Amino acid sequence: MARSRSRSSSSRSNVDEQTLREAPARLSGSGRIECTEKAGESAHCARNLLIPLGSPVGWEAAVFDHFKAMVNTITGKLREDRAAPTLLDTVGGSTYTLDIWPGHPLANEVCGTLRRLRSMLVELRERVESVNAEAEVPSVGMQPRLRPACPAR
Repeated sequence: MARSRSRSSSSRSNVDEQTLREAPARLSGSGRIECTEKAGESAHCARNLLIPLGSPVGWEAAVFDHFKAMVNTITGKLREDRAAPTLLDTVGGSTYTLDIWPGHPLANEVCGTLRRLRSMLVELRERVESVNAEAEVPSVGMQPRLRPACPAR
């Protein structure tokens, strides 16, 4: 969940004051952020952030999201009371590095597999979000929260 406070943001950005003042209302109106007021100060929260594939900006947030997922995975593993992983584990992950180059005999298969996997996960995430929007999500015992880390390209 990303949070932002508007105080002095304009002095740290290249955005004019009026655009910066209008942005929270526009983003809140479109459902992209939630605005709250605490102790006379506006606070903005984005529960979801989607950086479109191929976007020239926003990669920093995507890198931070991957870092956060890694830290959450490590702390989740440290909380488990087991000595050895099993194939049924839902906390953890694998990092795959496939060394290919232009002209590699399997380059098309590797890239196609990554595209299909990304597409399948996007479609699955959309279905999960749709179900969750209609369901009453339990506040306790919610397990597991899966955050698969997938390469962006």
